[in-house]
Parts: sequence; structure tokens; C-alpha cells
Amino acid sequence: MTPVIAEETHICTALGALFAYPTEAYPEDILTCRDQMRRLYPAAARALETFWQQMRQMEHGAREELYTGTFDLAPVCVPYVSVYLFGAENYKRSELMARLNDEYARRGFAPGSELPDHLGVLLRFLPCLPSDEQRELLHFCLRAPVLTMIEHLTKTANPYRHLLRAVQQVLQAMAEGNSHA
Repeated sequence: MTPVIAEETHICTALGALFAYPTEAYPEDILTCRDQMRRLYPAAARALETFWQQMRQMEHGAREELYTGTFDLAPVCVPYVSVYLFGAENYKRSELMARLNDEYARRGFAPGSELPDHLGVLLRFLPCLPSDEQRELLHFCLRAPVLTMIEHLTKTANPYRHLLRAVQQVLQAMAEGNSHA
């Protein structure tokens, strides 16, 4: 694994982890991710810096409430990419999730307790794929849903819009084969 690919692997994994329910260490996790991406993705690192500035000012309970209101109960922004690809009530969602679960099992990837099409799970899975399959996942499953998620949150003052912008910038650079976006 080349150094750039190794760095991208760590960055995707760290970004994916930021879409999990926040722990007490969440602000430090944001900083760790930001620091990992500074060299390869400076614009994304700046978006994460803004995200960190807003999240660090909140108490832990407020971060939990924000996450729940953003991604969980009556969410402002659904974190499941298949909703954006096929609509909420479409059998193709089930087909995609079944195929993702098969791929996860085939590659020995543990998705955790989230549905297989959760953005955080897909970001953590992305580095497990060869580069041609990464490009397919980026093109067919990630880029358009992330842009739609950004549109949903741009209408609000929700700090997660900065995290999604960072993800979008990393995905764009990876799709273009450019690690200096």
C-alpha cells in the first residue's frame, strides 16, 4: 500500500467514525481526523476545523441531541444513501442493502449496528475495496447522496454541514484521483 493510499484509508475510516453517535471524545476525534487530512485534503481539513469549532463549544449532551435530531429521530438529514438513490419506500433499497451485506461478509468487514447503507459505514468500507471498486462506490453510491445531504443541511445552521462538506471534498478528490483538494 502506497503512503497516499494508506493515508486515504485512515482518513475515510476517521470520517466514517464521525457519523457515529458522539462519545465524550468526539471533539478530539474531529481534531484527529482534521490533522490526518491536512496534507492531502486541505480544504476538507478547513471544513472540519469549522465543524470542530462549533462542536467543541457544546456540552456532550447537546452534541448527542444534535446528532439525534440531525440523523436519527425525525432527522433533518437521513444518513442512509439508498434513500437518496431510490426513495424511502423502494424495493431497490433492500436489494442494495442485501448486496452491501454480502460484500461486507465477503471482505470480512464488520459494519457494526447501523444499516449497511449508512454513510459512516460506507466511508469505513471504502478503503477495503480495490481502487476500481472504490471509484464505482464513489460514483454510484456516495457522491450524489452526500451532495443532497449538504443541500438539506445548508438550509440550517447545523454544524454537521461542515462535516458533510469535508466528506464531499475528499470524495471529489478521490474520484478525480487528486489528493490535494
